[in-house]
Amino acid sequence: MSRHHPRPFDPHAAVPERDFVDGYATVYGMTHADPERLRLMKLNALGNAFPSHPALPRRILLRLNALAEVWRHPMMDAWRDVAGNATLSSAALRIAATQPLCDDGRFNAESFFAEMLRRMNEKGWA
Repeated sequence: MSRHHPRPFDPHAAVPERDFVDGYATVYGMTHADPERLRLMKLNALGNAFPSHPALPRRILLRLNALAEVWRHPMMDAWRDVAGNATLSSAALRIAATQPLCDDGRFNAESFFAEMLRRMNEKGWA
């Protein structure tokens, strides 16, 4: 049986929570009319923020895009009604850092929300 060890540039690999939250803060609020230009701007900003970790910018950006899809998911509406925005955002960011991605670069919604429920219950927030 062989164990899976992510390649150094595996875009699907997990990101340390602290780096992911820092990466989110780095690109939060960036805008540009051209989506491809915006992607490059974010990659450049993340590359400057993590110069010693060349694979991290792509991993962070892939996970942020997957998180944006989860954020628009209908199940998230129920969470917004129950939890405060700051609590919800913090939990979602931390889960997005390490939650496994599907081959298409998206989170499995059921798995993501199950992990959110587990963590929110642990903290007494759900």
